Amino acid sequence: MNDRWTINTNEDWDRFHVILFNRWGIKVFETNAPTFNWGADYDGQILTPGVYFYQVEAENRCGITSEEGTLHITY
Repeated sequence: MNDRWTINTNEDWDRFHVILFNRWGIKVFETNAPTFNWGADYDGQILTPGVYFYQVEAENRCGITSEEGTLHITY
């Protein structure tokens, strides 16, 4: 069981940005910290189960990396 969402990375990022949206396109999480540890909460409330969409953009000496995907919250 995974109670928290993180991205495992050993890279030294010059710039890092993660944003997470619900199915209606409302931003529910955003950070610039590569070592974030998010617990499925927004505005002090636990989010409802469902599919959420993330975008990650990071940059280091090798260039820019971008990724999009889905995160499934279940209880």
